[in-house]
This record gives sequence, C-alpha cells and structure tokens, in this order.
Amino acid sequence: MKKPGKIKKPELLVLFTGGTIGMGRGSKLEALSPARLRDQFRSRVPELGEIADWDVEIVLNRDSAHVGPTEWRLIAEATTRRRADGIVVLHGTDTMAYTAAALSFLLGARGGLRCPVVLTGSMRPLGELRTDAHRNLISAAEVAARAPKDSIATRSVTVFFDRQLYLGTRVRKRSATEFDAFESPSHPAVGSVGAGIDWVRGRPASGARAPIGRDGPFESGIAVWTVAPGFPSEQFRRSLRGEVGWRGVILRTFPSGTAPTHDPEFLALLEDLVDLGIPCVAVRESAGGRIQSLSRYEAAVALTDRGVIDAGELTFEAAWVKMGFALAGTRGVAEFRRRFQAVWTDEATRVGLTK
Repeated sequence: MKKPGKIKKPELLVLFTGGTIGMGRGSKLEALSPARLRDQFRSRVPELGEIADWDVEIVLNRDSAHVGPTEWRLIAEATTRRRADGIVVLHGTDTMAYTAAALSFLLGARGGLRCPVVLTGSMRPLGELRTDAHRNLISAAEVAARAPKDSIATRSVTVFFDRQLYLGTRVRKRSATEFDAFESPSHPAVGSVGAGIDWVRGRPASGARAPIGRDGPFESGIAVWTVAPGFPSEQFRRSLRGEVGWRGVILRTFPSGTAPTHDPEFLALLEDLVDLGIPCVAVRESAGGRIQSLSRYEAAVALTDRGVIDAGELTFEAAWVKMGFALAGTRGVAEFRRRFQAVWTDEATRVGLTK
C-alpha cells in the first residue's frame, strides 16, 4: 500500500516591526537579527511550527510612537515581496490601529491583499512571565494561516488581541494596562478565539475598487478640532485666516454626531472652511453601539448642510489615515469627497454577515 503523503502546512510570514512584544527585560528595545528572532520564537513559541511552516522578517525595530506614513509603506511592501498563505505583523500597541487602517487602504480589497494580514502585539514582552505575547502570537498565526476562504478575515487586514479579531478600520486602543487593550466600538468583531475559533463569514463591501497603491503619498496637514461646550469658534476662525495652511479638518463631534450648531460663530467657522476649500470630516465615537446617521438630530444636520463629510463607522484613527491618503494629490473639496467616500478599503459590510 502506498503511504499517505505528508500534509503540506500553510506558509506563514511573520513581519516584525518592534513594540513591547520584542522588548527585553526592563522594557527596552533590543538589537535583533532575523536569526536571533527565529531562535526566540522556536524556543518560546514552539507551537508556531505546528500551525505552519513559518519564517520571520524584520522590517523595523522601533517604538510604535515612531511609526508613520513612511513606515506604513515599508510594511505594505514587505507583505507583497514573498509568497505566503498568511501574514502576521508584530507591532507596538500605541499606533497599531493607525497602521492597521493604513494597511487596509494601501493593500485594498482586490489589489495587494493576497492573503490574510493580521496585526498583533502584546502588553508584556515575550520573555516575561505572565505575558500575553505567547497567546496573541499563536492565535494571530492560526488566524492568518488557517482562516476559511469564506471568512471576512481572509479578505481583510485585521487586528487580533486577547481573544478578539477586529477589522483594521474599526479598531482602537482602549487601555494602556489591560490585556484586552483593543475594542471595536461601532462594528462587531469578525472572529473570536476560545476553545475554538468562531469565524464570521461574509464578503468585502460590494463595489470594492482598487487600492490607492503602496507608493501613495500622504498629506499630514490635517487639523483636529474636538467640540466641547463653549467651543472657541472665533479663535479657530482667526487661525484659519492666518498662515497655517491646513489641507483638511477632522471634527470630533459629540457621540451622537451633534455639535454646538446653535452658535452662530461655530456655523460661521464651518462656512469659512467651505469658502477656503478645506474639507471637513466628522468623526464621532462612543463606548459602544451603532453609529447613528448625521441626519438623525437637528444639531447634526447643520453640519452636513455646510458640507461636513460623515466618516460613518470609521474610528478617529482610520478617518485620520483615510483623509491623509485621500487629500494627497486632490484639488478641491468635490474631488476629495469622491475619493474619501469611495470604497477602496478591505472593510466589510453588515450585508451577508453571518457566523
């Protein structure tokens, strides 16, 4: 009788970019070589070899507070250089949500996203006792290497942390001390890990277009205005009339999407943005629940009446990144609006979302 052939394992690529997961004792970033990192993983996370045939590449080794548009492109390029069935990106937690959103936009739904891309990290270094790094890495590897073809994870850039898998454009960091440090306040998790893995089945948003390209420029001249009772509209109007040269504005509204639209100075501020050709995007976040349309409240309708663009379910992090990419190379608010509202991400819809 013919002996059954050896079952081929998935090929997994681990991209290291730095962060707590790679720190030594004393919370210091250590000089690492690919060989040293491979040895660490083989000794501390031997289960990786049971999940997949894996290799590691060091893209960066830095605190995530020092990761931005230049580094996002380096990571995006690294995901396409080598063939793999799944990719895990190890990243520091402070800006992980920004990088996850950036990779979502850079790789896109039908462009450079050739396999699942899962970002993870940890609150304690891999070499520490009582660390979350071990389980986060194992679970992220299993998601990346073994996600079913009909799962949202297969078609998306995601973040895995603690037990939950989140869309890269819907996740934010909620805690600097707890192991369940991330959340997705306006969109359900697309997977969860317990005794098994509970996959969410679905498809990318219909009409998904090409990504913006890994070499796409990023415009960082974005002001962030957070509304509050007594918002100093006149001071902001004076700054607009100065020489700052803002390209765009993100308006962080109250959780319902409302703002102090009863104030004539605030409305005049929005009208100044229109006159100056500066696009404004409204972002609102809450502790949980679905994001309401800006048409629900009169105090929010006044925003859209004056040209403010609704960010919908996007987190602040994702809206900031998307605005930066959409602004680059655009002329005028109308062109920006078309680019910002176009579906050129891997984000999933609730349509057809099943477990």
